[in-house]
Amino acid sequence: MREKRTSRVTSLSGLALAGCVVLASCVGEREQIDDSSEQAQLELIAGINAARADVRQLRPIQIARVAKKESIAYPPYDMSTSRSAVPWSKYRQLIGHTPRLDEHTPTIIKVDLAKGAEYTLNFDADELRAVAEILAARGLDGASGPDSEVVADDTSQHKGWSNAYDSRRRKSVDNGYPTTENSLRRLGQVNGGCTGALVGRRLVLTAAHCVVRSDLTWPNQTYRARRDGNSLPYGTENTSVIYYDSQWVANNCHITYNGSTFDKCVRWDWAVMRLRSNAWSGVPSPGWMGFRWTSESALKSYGVRHEGYPSCSSSYPERPANCRWNTAYGQNFNCTINYFGQPNTLVGATPLGYKLTLRHGCDMSRGHSGGPVYTYDGGSNGPYVLGINVWQFCTTCSGSSGSTRTHPNVAVRIKPWLGQFLLNLRAQYP
Repeated sequence: MREKRTSRVTSLSGLALAGCVVLASCVGEREQIDDSSEQAQLELIAGINAARADVRQLRPIQIARVAKKESIAYPPYDMSTSRSAVPWSKYRQLIGHTPRLDEHTPTIIKVDLAKGAEYTLNFDADELRAVAEILAARGLDGASGPDSEVVADDTSQHKGWSNAYDSRRRKSVDNGYPTTENSLRRLGQVNGGCTGALVGRRLVLTAAHCVVRSDLTWPNQTYRARRDGNSLPYGTENTSVIYYDSQWVANNCHITYNGSTFDKCVRWDWAVMRLRSNAWSGVPSPGWMGFRWTSESALKSYGVRHEGYPSCSSSYPERPANCRWNTAYGQNFNCTINYFGQPNTLVGATPLGYKLTLRHGCDMSRGHSGGPVYTYDGGSNGPYVLGINVWQFCTTCSGSSGSTRTHPNVAVRIKPWLGQFLLNLRAQYP
């Protein structure tokens, strides 16, 4: 058991993102309490008005039937290649929006599954940042408390698939990982074929390609926290709303890697599932992770972790040995980040001064998409999500060399405005 955590608080005027999400430069301490209930969250945000978006309806949406499990291809190639790709021009015609020209004023697509409609959300960047500063000062960028058991690290220190050796362990109850293990209870399975992490009581952070279909229809979207084979200790939760980046185009570009499609796709590959208001009825909340934006040098210094729900299909040579379906797998020791890519290159866009993706060496395979790349370093209210796993340059990596062999996996970073947006959602939907 780790020691009681504290949350650091500071005034953050002028910084790119609020609170300890920025550069771990916060000072002061606040005692961490059990704040995982809805009532505790309501008390934490009392008196704060969330930033309001300019909302415009795009179109009614088609609610498709729930997809059969076997019809879903597994990450990082989640969307079936049998579906025809949607060209950029057709996509723009279908949803009727234009791309933003400034990364600092994000346009977000909101899909309301209950109302059967799709909207755009545009925020005033200054207002969103100011509200985020207040929320972070109250500790809303940190993980929920209290901590629970953490399984001790394995000292074997294998390199993982990133060096042609899979060192993942099955993180099931019968393999020594309790249901309430401190990190595992905060992540779960998305739609039977992806992974996602709770970043709020009702908010699941995952990859856009796990939830946005190329035909732009919307089946029921589910989340199963800490699924362990047939055991669903926190049940199955349904989604009421999905948010994703307006730049994401569901044309299978995460499958067909080339310069024109990959760059337009992977850097925007994030989504948030907002669970229904009655989430966790009859069971305790599993809790959630914090999230953090920080510098490249800090990220390289962190020990990072990653777990996911791999496909056990015999078609995938990178699946874990003796793979068990619907079960979390991951290394039991830290891995590292060593490379950053995908600068903002939209025509006419304001330069960002940072890159949008990171490369890591944590073991993974198809099914891990949407899972968190996270750390306990850089703060006292972790675990903190640093990125969303979305793609891999190689599978077993036995024929690769250099950084492709050692750090082949790509994650979308928690960028400043995404962290601000997540904080704002925390205030709106405690």
